[in-house]
Amino acid sequence: MFPKEFGRNYCTVVLEAYQSNLFIERFIQNVETAPTITRLCYLKQRPGEKVRDFIQRLRSSCNKMRDPISQSHALRLIVNNLTQPLKSFISNAPIKSFIDLTERAECIEAGIENGAFDAVIPVKVREDTKKN
Repeated sequence: MFPKEFGRNYCTVVLEAYQSNLFIERFIQNVETAPTITRLCYLKQRPGEKVRDFIQRLRSSCNKMRDPISQSHALRLIVNNLTQPLKSFISNAPIKSFIDLTERAECIEAGIENGAFDAVIPVKVREDTKKN
């Protein structure tokens, strides 16, 4: 189909491009970079995301880091990046492991969903309904 010469020339061009970093420069955006601590600080729990899913997502990112962080640091990151009111309820609890955090957070999350904390969670008042 193609002359042998075409194959050799094509391979030579690809090899030269690779050796001159053109190949790397062209396709570097396709390489997944390892997460940094800064990126993890901005990794927040999404609205409607279950706490177990968020913990697994953040732990997965922690495991991909080039310079791993300690378990206690990862636990603090997770707690700090939870959505309210879950963050308020769990932030002062003594958390020793990911299992401990997951169990406590799921228990609190279930309580919030069932209305067990309705008396504790203040209802947000819209600006236009406030009395002056």
